[in-house]
Amino acid sequence: MSVFTAYFSSIASFFSIWIFCLFQIIPFFMAFIVGAALTGGKDGDPRRIAGAALLSLISFIGFTFIFTSMGLVPTAISKVIFNSLSLGNQIGGVVIGVIGLYLLGVLSFEKDGSSAMTAARYALALLFGIAVALAYRPCVTPALTEIYKIASNPASVGEGGVLLTAYSLGIATVISAAGLAVSWGIEKASSHRLETVVKNFCGAVLLVIAGLVLTGNMTTYKSFLVGRFVPDAPSAESEIKRD
Repeated sequence: MSVFTAYFSSIASFFSIWIFCLFQIIPFFMAFIVGAALTGGKDGDPRRIAGAALLSLISFIGFTFIFTSMGLVPTAISKVIFNSLSLGNQIGGVVIGVIGLYLLGVLSFEKDGSSAMTAARYALALLFGIAVALAYRPCVTPALTEIYKIASNPASVGEGGVLLTAYSLGIATVISAAGLAVSWGIEKASSHRLETVVKNFCGAVLLVIAGLVLTGNMTTYKSFLVGRFVPDAPSAESEIKRD
């Protein structure tokens, strides 16, 4: 399999029945991206979309790192992540919850425009992507099945890492594009009331995933989606053989 095949196979999954499996993460990344756009400056400032694009990129860097590392079964980093999964999910749930409360206006930070605040936004974006990746239990599409087989072989683990990264970048491309498009549309509406409602909704969505992660119910959410819409889809756990 080539890098381009892995990348475009991932994108194609958004236009097939596999999109219901991706609904494990689509609403939450969308809420993060749109929420970031609506808190990144003054109303009507076009730089807010650019700022949201940067935060989206940073969040998907974190997501891709964990998503790829977890699939590289023969490596030490994969074993460390799986052995620390419970603790990682608890920390991740708190991080996501903090972002949700910030979007809802329950939490506020002084000196919003300071360099320290900017650095904090970047750090939270990275941690958000990591947290979502730790909680994500992907359905295994035909392309991902082949990639996992390559990544599980010690002789081809490097190739598998490249393919997993390309697959993750396909996910990032579609979700980021959709999130930024929605943000741009809301920005063009020039309605402070609409922005407030949408920002609060995004915060509520993030609190939902925070609750699912902290209570260990992400698997229940996945089971609902898969059982209802993609009943024959295998999970990553059935394809990744872990020691």
